[in-house]
Amino acid sequence: MKYNIFNTILVLFICFTIYFYSLSKNKEDTVYFSGGLYGDLIQENSSFHNIKEILENNNLKAKNTHSFKNLKNLKYLVVFDYPREKKISRLKRIPKEKIILFSWEPPAVIEENHLKKFHGCFSKVFTFNDDLVDNKKYYKFSYPEAHKMIDNILSFNEKKLLCLVASDKYSDFKDELYSKRREAIRYFEEYAKDDFDLYGYNWNIEQYPSYKGQIQNKIAVVKRYKFSICFENNKNINGYITEKIFQCFESGNIPIYLGAENILDYIPKGCFIDFRNFKNFNELYIYLKTMEEEEYQNYLENIRNFLSSQMAKPFTSQYFQNTMKKALNLK
Repeated sequence: MKYNIFNTILVLFICFTIYFYSLSKNKEDTVYFSGGLYGDLIQENSSFHNIKEILENNNLKAKNTHSFKNLKNLKYLVVFDYPREKKISRLKRIPKEKIILFSWEPPAVIEENHLKKFHGCFSKVFTFNDDLVDNKKYYKFSYPEAHKMIDNILSFNEKKLLCLVASDKYSDFKDELYSKRREAIRYFEEYAKDDFDLYGYNWNIEQYPSYKGQIQNKIAVVKRYKFSICFENNKNINGYITEKIFQCFESGNIPIYLGAENILDYIPKGCFIDFRNFKNFNELYIYLKTMEEEEYQNYLENIRNFLSSQMAKPFTSQYFQNTMKKALNLK
């Protein structure tokens, strides 16, 4: 009798163990992230805009993936930028409803990010491109780069006139602006060499005498200048507004902007100098060189007002976190 009871209990224990193991094994509680050019978004003690913490608060796990293989307990796969061709075949083996694309880079870097014909294996695509947004498959995101202006602003007379901080890059995309940056550099090196400095990666000092080297802290450098050449990687894309203009704002520096066609829908005109309003770089240089301190301070005050306004909210980290929650159907 005791033997039969023992066997019955043992069998029940084994059955329950198998059952709960099966539940655990098949539990969809993990969101995988492929960071693209950003690399690993999930670190041991931190994550990209607190993504890990958001998921943990919803009883979910966050993990990185580079290969799209062995995605155990997959709930969603969030892909930052359209992957290389060899990985697409792996994506096609995953249920479409579980795959989300964030088109982070512009067409000049990854053109497939912005061509609908490449998006068949994604259930949702989050894009900065206003012309793609339909709130059915394509949803809006903005770069989370807005921060308040630093407190220790140098005085008007302490600042040098102009800088440009960017890497030397090339693209054959028709609306790229890398070549326009080089055009700006060449002009100011020839006609305003004492007023202009160049920083960033991959520049050849023998070819670009204004080059001052690489920098670790962009804010600390840009704050020493009144103005910055702030050209996006691409022009003619509505809604494409990156960290470049916001880093100028944070530094107490006035950006000379070229990029998003509808920039004024997002940032008031008194916060930046619109390069489209000038016929050439010579006309721009005269305007910068002759600007009085009162006008300059008005720009800075306009920037402060914008950064503390509702208009800046879509560019904050908190807003991006809410966008990620929307992508993952979280509360």
